[in-house]
Parts: sequence; structure tokens; C-alpha cells
Amino acid sequence: MTATSPNATTISVQQTLDLLDNDFSRMAQAFANGEFALWVGSGISRKAPGLKQLIARALEHLRAKVADPTTRPK
Repeated sequence: MTATSPNATTISVQQTLDLLDNDFSRMAQAFANGEFALWVGSGISRKAPGLKQLIARALEHLRAKVADPTTRPK
């Protein structure tokens, strides 16, 4: 990503997918092949949500941010 690229709070789902298809395609393929695993830090906070809750939050965030293709400018 360049200095003018969006950060983690502003990047769109499409921009993220584009990065995974291009700049990070080798990492994405390795992840798909099971060469990497997700790890949610241990001991960061005793009040941290569990993995199930984190995944649900992440999916809800993506659902809320996804652009409706019928309203997206061409």
C-alpha cells in the first residue's frame, strides 16, 4: 500500500479484495493452503471477546460496509 492508500478504518471491501488478488496474492494463496492460521492475541485483555464473537463482529462490520452494487457509481 502506498502513503495515499486507505488505512484499516477507511479501506473498502473491494479495495481489500483487490490487494489480496494483487499485492498480497502469495500470502492469500498460502493462507488458503493452510500455511497460516489466524491468531487473536492472548493476554491482551481479560475482557477481550472470544474468537466466535470477534468473527461475528468482523462479518457484521463487512456487511455494514459493503456497497450496494445497484447504487455504486460506474
